[in-house]
Amino acid sequence: MPGSDFGWIIDAYHDKIYRSACMLLMNRHEAEDLTQDVFLAAIKSYSRFRGDSSLYTWLYKIMLNLFRKKRSRHRLLQWSFNRGGDSEDFQVLFTDDGDTPEETVEKGERAAKVAQAIRTLSPKHREVVLLRFYEDKSYQEIADIVGCSEGTVKSRLHHAPRQTGGRLQDLKPARRPALE
Repeated sequence: MPGSDFGWIIDAYHDKIYRSACMLLMNRHEAEDLTQDVFLAAIKSYSRFRGDSSLYTWLYKIMLNLFRKKRSRHRLLQWSFNRGGDSEDFQVLFTDDGDTPEETVEKGERAAKVAQAIRTLSPKHREVVLLRFYEDKSYQEIADIVGCSEGTVKSRLHHAPRQTGGRLQDLKPARRPALE
């Protein structure tokens, strides 16, 4: 598929994939690189896209696979989380240009707490937590994306708060407005 035909997919999904990469990596620079790699891989493999899932789910799977390859290549279980990602990088995911100063401070404090808690999760737990609570995916969608059973997804979500010392106990799925 010529790159120009793929432009609408990049336009439609770039921000969403970038936001997801930020949540996974907690580092804007690494998220930018990963997002670029996702779309390069997607362009190369678009002819193999069967339409069994949404384009976003397919792109998210590519992102997870690239993240896993890079993580295993470096043999680091906590790849980005121990490489300088901080709550300031994560805060961009919680704030909105229309927020009042008080809302920005409150969201920044929440971002710092969530970032610290997510750093303590194993990669398998981190993936399902981010998909459930920040991408608002169903258990079945998460299972399809990460390549495990729905029961495994539920188990990982159940055990994740314990890994964080209970710091994710009150986290609820966030209903994000759809990107247009």
